[in-house]
Amino acid sequence: MRVVLAAALAATAGACSNDFNMSDLDPSRKFATLTRPNWLTFSGHQEELTLPNVAEADLIGREGQCASGVGTTASSFQQSGIALQMTECEVVTRAGAPDNIEFGANERGERAVALTYLSGPRPGIYRFAGGRLTSVERGPEPPAAPAKPQRAPAKKSGRA
Repeated sequence: MRVVLAAALAATAGACSNDFNMSDLDPSRKFATLTRPNWLTFSGHQEELTLPNVAEADLIGREGQCASGVGTTASSFQQSGIALQMTECEVVTRAGAPDNIEFGANERGERAVALTYLSGPRPGIYRFAGGRLTSVERGPEPPAAPAKPQRAPAKKSGRA
């Protein structure tokens, strides 16, 4: 009877998994997987990890405008965030026209641009290399709104 019960149990366990072997019971094998340096990797397509090349339309001109005309007025995207690796025009679209623009070249000969915002929701200096945002230096915080002066309570006169 025990042999029949063991055979039935083995057949039932075998029906649940057809790729089960004794090495699956080894806990050190699972620990070894976690200690490999690449255990937490992105498994998507490589094109999802690369940024598209920066086109001429993604670069700000000397007048502070992009080819699309963005930068002359505050945009409707001002509530959106700004992230590293954004293009120059993506930042101008979100932050509005800069107060100052500096053009130059970095040590690798790439285009280097610094956009300075003195006011607005995100004051600071935004530095670009090769058309992509590489660093942001926070500017001074806008002054807090002045508190309303409190009125002294009205004095009650002794007259009725």
